[in-house]
Amino acid sequence: MLQKYAEDFVEIGRSIQSIVGHISTIVAPNDKLNDKELLIINVNLAKIMAHALTLQMHVSFGLMHGTYKKYELSAPTWNEISVEMEFISRAINAELKTKMLFFILPHRELYFLGKNLLSDETLEKYPSTKWDIEEAGKCFATERFTAAVHHLMRVAEYGLVSFAEFCKVKNKDRANWNKALNEIESAIRDHKHPNYIQNMTKEDEQFYTEAAAWLRNVKTAWRNPVSHIPTVYDEPKALELFGAIKSLMHHLSMRFKEGTVVCSP
Repeated sequence: MLQKYAEDFVEIGRSIQSIVGHISTIVAPNDKLNDKELLIINVNLAKIMAHALTLQMHVSFGLMHGTYKKYELSAPTWNEISVEMEFISRAINAELKTKMLFFILPHRELYFLGKNLLSDETLEKYPSTKWDIEEAGKCFATERFTAAVHHLMRVAEYGLVSFAEFCKVKNKDRANWNKALNEIESAIRDHKHPNYIQNMTKEDEQFYTEAAAWLRNVKTAWRNPVSHIPTVYDEPKALELFGAIKSLMHHLSMRFKEGTVVCSP
């Protein structure tokens, strides 16, 4: 999706007005532009052309480009440039009417830009989360809240898999949240389990237990519901989950890092 700011559209209008306003001060319409006046016209035409090109306004760009090249060869009269600008202005207005534009509400802008959605520590330990967290932000900014939750669950899965790999959960069970969590919890609590975490301190046990409980809550409250109809999410619920996943992944990044195997084959 093309990203443009409102200022870019204002700049088009400002540049057109600069040319038209300059034309309106001329008392001798059949006089040709001098070098200084022609430079003013060409500078403003170049600004408009740059915006027209990025907005894929090909007709307007073509008209301006032809005008620009023509005036390189011979300076126009003020009457000629006035007629040219009238055609160009009409073309721009007509083409803008064919464009469907979206406005990102100010409080969602940082989500669209992917700013601070995960901590620096998380992105360092889990670099592959970058794509999904940015997609989650874009979905949230464009009011696709259920899709945002779906991407946030994919972010959380990187954390789950890294924890499962640490607990030596079999590769085939790492992508199944319930199986992975069952094995993780056994590795923390069951002294007879073959993958029981040896030499745990009280601090270690608390960290692992909190992380497992957090992931279990994410699975039950969000991951399972978003995977099935008819559950949908609104803005407040999605916003709440951004905070929860950011905190969860930061917590996990204190001990774990992205696994070598992200999901089962």
